[in-house]
Amino acid sequence: MACGARSSLDVPSSSADAGVSCAPNVLATTTLSLVPADISVDAEAVIGPYVVNDYVYIVQLSDGATEPNAASPDHIATVERVPIAGGALTPVAAFGVRADRGGAVQLAFDANYMYWVGDAVIGAGPGESQGTVERARHDGSERAVVLGGLVLPAGVALDEGKLYFNNFRHYVRMNVDGTALETVDDQDTLSFVPGASDVVGGYSYVLGGAGVERVSNSGGTLAPVSMIVASNAPFETTAFGISQSDSFGFAMIVQIDPGKQDSGTSGADWIGVGSISRWPSSGGAATTIASGFAARFATWVRSAIDGAYVYFSAANEIMRVPVAGGTPESIGPAAGVGGIAFDQTRVYWTSRQGSVASIYTACK
Repeated sequence: MACGARSSLDVPSSSADAGVSCAPNVLATTTLSLVPADISVDAEAVIGPYVVNDYVYIVQLSDGATEPNAASPDHIATVERVPIAGGALTPVAAFGVRADRGGAVQLAFDANYMYWVGDAVIGAGPGESQGTVERARHDGSERAVVLGGLVLPAGVALDEGKLYFNNFRHYVRMNVDGTALETVDDQDTLSFVPGASDVVGGYSYVLGGAGVERVSNSGGTLAPVSMIVASNAPFETTAFGISQSDSFGFAMIVQIDPGKQDSGTSGADWIGVGSISRWPSSGGAATTIASGFAARFATWVRSAIDGAYVYFSAANEIMRVPVAGGTPESIGPAAGVGGIAFDQTRVYWTSRQGSVASIYTACK
């Protein structure tokens, strides 16, 4: 299983449970210095969670200031963690990111290290970018640059021992030690963006326009997988929150009244009618497995697959539905979701209300 657009990870937690109650409870809260309006892309100011070895990790974006590995970043991305039993968030690493890459900040974990892509702004042009892939132990120690000299890098995913990310107009992969850098997408069109792409089972998937495409991670050309959005004029219909498994892919389809786009509010405030589509990962027609719930028209809508259920962020809550289809059920409150993750027994998510972000957990 990959760690990328989906927040679930290869590294399971060793704890049987994060708390006594199965009801939703808050593990930790933090006050954000940035909210989505401060970021030049439609993204959350808190990214994650990631659940690794009895800790929950998040990334918080703040105003840029010079830090050791960034010349002049627009934002600082601070990696913080809290024990799954709850407590205070502790910073473990920080790196610079450009404002136009704030929506593509990701972490990737293996058994030994966490990985990220950082970028500092030293000028207006793409050639005036100082991008790096870095790694550190899960506690932030032994930090090192894996590969430097990158241009406008974004995103990071780990699948089958390889790191995947964007480098300017190329979608590339390399070994975790920085060797054997190679281009995956020979059309230079696959953009790794959380919520709109995923890497799993030897393929990279991307959501664009009305359909899903994929490319072999050994290289090649993007090929259609499934058309998942049908025209329904005069309503606007868009897909968000792609999540892939070896067998199926899932995404939320949101339909809104076009009049809401003239209300002067952002897409995060537009509430439409949501449905969940499922398609064969190898390609084929999409089917609707749940529909009729309220959903936000926003690019930070998230979904994640765990066992027999798909979990997703609806208008003001986290919900789940069986992968075979059925009636969605509420798991807990949520707004401004930065990700969904799991351990063996629990589900975790971030929820932002104004400038306060919380990490929630509940039984699966």
